Amino acid sequence: MLARIRQFWRAITASPEKVDWQFVDRWLVGKERRLFDDYALYDQLHAINVAKTALVMAGREGLELDRIALLMRAALLHDIGRVAGDLPIWGKVTAVLVHRFCPRLLRCRAADSVRRGRNWRHILYIYWHHPELSAERLKAAGCEETIVAAVAGHHRPPTAADDWLSRILKSADSLN
Repeated sequence: MLARIRQFWRAITASPEKVDWQFVDRWLVGKERRLFDDYALYDQLHAINVAKTALVMAGREGLELDRIALLMRAALLHDIGRVAGDLPIWGKVTAVLVHRFCPRLLRCRAADSVRRGRNWRHILYIYWHHPELSAERLKAAGCEETIVAAVAGHHRPPTAADDWLSRILKSADSLN
């Protein structure tokens, strides 16, 4: 829960620097860069933090540049199913608390989306289904299947069957 409190604090005090945007521009171009722009500011900074953590992990593992580039793109776009306005910060906080203390209620209420403004069912739907929604958006943008698959499963528990991309993405996301 302490990690979630730190994550919330970073979200409400989000203050990107020029170096953050340079980092994004180094790894994302074209459609992928435009997808990144669809994030709310706090989600952009979360994605940047995940990517920077993943970059350190990739360095420890001695990954080659082509794999690092794939990892950076996946990390920067892993939550793109949460488009700005769909999951406001207060909605995310509430969804996290419901997930923590009433997970059955979350799964039940997040089963489908009633997309009329910012209603709770839609907010819970986005919170719960954003990995799949992210994967759909990436697939539509023409991203490689390895990125799409890693992003689709980034909130599933780690397994021995995870490939290197999924393993690092899940780990970096959990630390941020």
